[in-house]
Amino acid sequence: MIAIINVDPNCRMSGPHKYTLGINRTIYTEFTHNREEPLSVCLLKAAIAAEEWENQPKGKRMIIPEPPRYDDVYIQGMKWLDSL
Repeated sequence: MIAIINVDPNCRMSGPHKYTLGINRTIYTEFTHNREEPLSVCLLKAAIAAEEWENQPKGKRMIIPEPPRYDDVYIQGMKWLDSL
């Protein structure tokens, strides 16, 4: 799954917002998109951000860490309790 997610801390109906681009559960890069622009522009900016990420040397590529999902934390906690 390819996900483009609005992560701007000041979410509003207009203006530039910060978005992340991820594949499955891995977030690769961020980009800015103005909400008044059409979807095609947002997708183009996401594609450009992905291409810029791909063109970086492998040692410089950064994957943005995603916080663990609640159910993953819960399962790990249950495993830890079972080990007591």
